[in-house]
Amino acid sequence: MFLTPRGVATLRLAHCGSDVLIDDKATIYGGERIRIGSHVRIDAGSILSAAKGGIELGSFVHIGASVQVYGSGGVVIGNLVSISPRATLLSVTDDFRGPFLTGPLVPEETRNVEAGTINCEEFSVVGCGAVVLPGVTIGRGAAVGALSLVKEDVPPGAVVVGTPARQIDVRDIAELEIRAERARRSS
Repeated sequence: MFLTPRGVATLRLAHCGSDVLIDDKATIYGGERIRIGSHVRIDAGSILSAAKGGIELGSFVHIGASVQVYGSGGVVIGNLVSISPRATLLSVTDDFRGPFLTGPLVPEETRNVEAGTINCEEFSVVGCGAVVLPGVTIGRGAAVGALSLVKEDVPPGAVVVGTPARQIDVRDIAELEIRAERARRSS
């Protein structure tokens, strides 16, 4: 079941467009640092956490079931982007190398943290169970295959798979633009 407009208002989002569906079993932390465009759906079990940084969702965005978006380092998801079920976007992560402690409950000076804004550009897609690490840009029209680990930027239109992700194909961005225009006109 999706939240009513009154339920969405209780999240105290920085911005919320029209036609936004947020499942009542999704979890939102730091709503005042989350901006959501129009025609957006966030499915059950998803977590959007904007502890320090922020999360920005464009329009025509789908966040699948049990997706985790940790926006302490910033996450920007462009228009017409789909994040498939169980994908994880980590804009901050502990670096386990060296004599450092891990986790948010230990003093900052005892940790070795890597942070960087994640950008999922227009028409991109992140497959089921994929993990995207801090500072990565998923280029315009690029696709990340299921269960992939993305540690480096993905070029526009590239199709990447694996751990670590490697390019196997290219998508037709011109065709994506035509279909995107149809989607915008139909709303």
